[in-house]
Order: sequence, then structure tokens, then C-alpha cells
Amino acid sequence: MKSLNTARESHMRNTPWKPHQRRPFLAALVIATGSWLAGCGGGDENYQSPDLDAAYEAIAEGMSYAHVRGIVGSDPVSQVADGDKVQLYRWESGRGTYLYTSLLVRIHERDGVTRKTVTGPNGNMTETYGNE
Repeated sequence: MKSLNTARESHMRNTPWKPHQRRPFLAALVIATGSWLAGCGGGDENYQSPDLDAAYEAIAEGMSYAHVRGIVGSDPVSQVADGDKVQLYRWESGRGTYLYTSLLVRIHERDGVTRKTVTGPNGNMTETYGNE
């Protein structure tokens, strides 16, 4: 029976990889795998992405912009005037992915939230309050 060292030496002679070639190869393989995973969504681009479906459920009639902003937890991606005293605010999360979600909230200067709409992978929902 061959000793353990004899078996190792035999294996080392029969392999095309020399010990000094293996370490750089393995290091490059680990780095390439990590880069690939980061490119496939393993990064933190959407790490703090707001849960817009939960925000939709929490937003209620008459809330102010400050209250809605506090619920969502981030600034809107757009704000557009819809008449003299009404603003439309839009939040997005998961842009460029199958989880893309958009939350649109209509806030009247005096009456607060008058409409909210969420669109995403969980479906579309709209709720309207008051006379608009």
C-alpha cells in the first residue's frame, strides 16, 4: 500500500495544474463569481426600496404630504401640479425588475389625500375619496 505522501506526489505529477497555478486560478474564480452575483441583483441597489403596497394600505383619506412621505419613507420620484391646489406624487420601487411597483397619490392643498393608486406585480388598486 502506498503512503499518503507517495499518493500526493503521484497525483501532483499527473495533474496539469501545478500548486503555484492553482491559487491564482481559485482567487480569480472567487472574484469572478462574486462579480457575477453582484451583477445579477446581488448588489444593494434596491436594498432600501420602499414597500409601496404596504404604503398604499396605510395611506388614508385626508392625510397631508408630510404624513404620506413619512409612511413611504422616501421622496417621490416626481411631483406634478394637477390644477391650482392639487399635486400628484409618484413613488417607484424595483425599477428594471419584475417587482417594479408604482404608487401615485393625489393630494389637495386643503383636503389632503383624495386619490391613491398602486400598480405592480400584486395587481392594480385605486381608491378615491370625496368629490374630487
